[in-house]
Amino acid sequence: KAADSLGISIRTLRNKLNEYNTGE
Repeated sequence: KAADSLGISIRTLRNKLNEYNTGE
């Protein structure tokens, strides 16, 4: 399922971005 893979990737990226913003 490419859609699932893409969704997970986006979710991971957003999570990392959120962590970065919170870490600052």
